[in-house]
Amino acid sequence: MFLNYSRSTCQSLSVKWKAEVADLTAQKDRLYREVRKLKEEIAEAETVKCCVEQAMPPTEQRKEKSKTHDVSL
Repeated sequence: MFLNYSRSTCQSLSVKWKAEVADLTAQKDRLYREVRKLKEEIAEAETVKCCVEQAMPPTEQRKEKSKTHDVSL
């Protein structure tokens, strides 16, 4: 009797754990996809930033850099 009860309990726990593992794996995969998407957006924003900095006249670039430097102090 005890062995049968023990096996059924272990099997039900195993099924629960497998379901939890599958759920957590799905969450992890979804979060990794979100992180990859955010990294791509950051890379795109950095590219745009570089293009804008190159398009700005040199005097405006110096003013912007000095403003950010003053703010950080």
